Amino acid sequence: MKSIITVFLIVSLLTGTYSCQQRKKVELISANNNNEYLYLKKRFDSGDKVKLGIFNFDKNQINKFSKTIDEIKRQLELENKQKSNSFNWIAFEYRLYINENGNIDKIVALTSSSQEIDKLVSEKLSKWNMNIFSKQYPQKYSIDWNFGFSKQKGTENFTLVNSNLPVQESISNEPDDTFFIQVEEMPAPIGGIKGIQEKIHYPELAKRTGIEGRVYIKAYIDKKGNVVKAEIIKGLDGGCNEEALKAVKETKFIPGRQKGKAVNVQVSIPILFKLDSKKENNKK
Repeated sequence: MKSIITVFLIVSLLTGTYSCQQRKKVELISANNNNEYLYLKKRFDSGDKVKLGIFNFDKNQINKFSKTIDEIKRQLELENKQKSNSFNWIAFEYRLYINENGNIDKIVALTSSSQEIDKLVSEKLSKWNMNIFSKQYPQKYSIDWNFGFSKQKGTENFTLVNSNLPVQESISNEPDDTFFIQVEEMPAPIGGIKGIQEKIHYPELAKRTGIEGRVYIKAYIDKKGNVVKAEIIKGLDGGCNEEALKAVKETKFIPGRQKGKAVNVQVSIPILFKLDSKKENNKK
């Protein structure tokens, strides 16, 4: 009897040790009210910029981000071929919840139109190791990962047009030399997103017809912080596109910087159109 109990205990201990060493899968959840996680995001308050995540990502992490983007792109192109109604542009936004050890516990799909890609992201993120918020003061935190793709003209291939986490890609053959998608210090609109929103005058036609939503603009910011080009990557009717473009083009930016030098950068900017009767607090 004692021998049986001893064997049982040994097997239990070995099994338990092995289980602890296994990385659990990232949980894909539908709610984002995880108050125990400190939410980090880009903020532009009184001209004082707080970097996303306050971290410098290492080469190994950037390589993982890039490989994940490549697999998402392949899945996206496959889905686009299989669907009768193909699309020219698509955006994704995920909120990542990271524990004190830098492991991703769970994610929320804030903006997504593909369950297969949601599953792919969840699977790949289980192999990621994010930065630890603070070695001295361990802290759970969450950050958003936003990225989008557009179809190349005359092909079925997609190009990454934006990612707020660093990847090994840049945009070439665009106006005024090369415009990067990600640099060490991203361009900052003077006055912040709030400043751009304050320039918006809700079009009368959109008001009368009850049009609401977000217009996504791709803006090319040069080394001097000027918007040299802006275009709609996902829009609304009723004059919203024109109003959003006008507001972005009138905005001056703090230039993006790479290795201490000002560089050309292209960014994706969401402009919110919300009627007063249903007004929401736009913090993004």
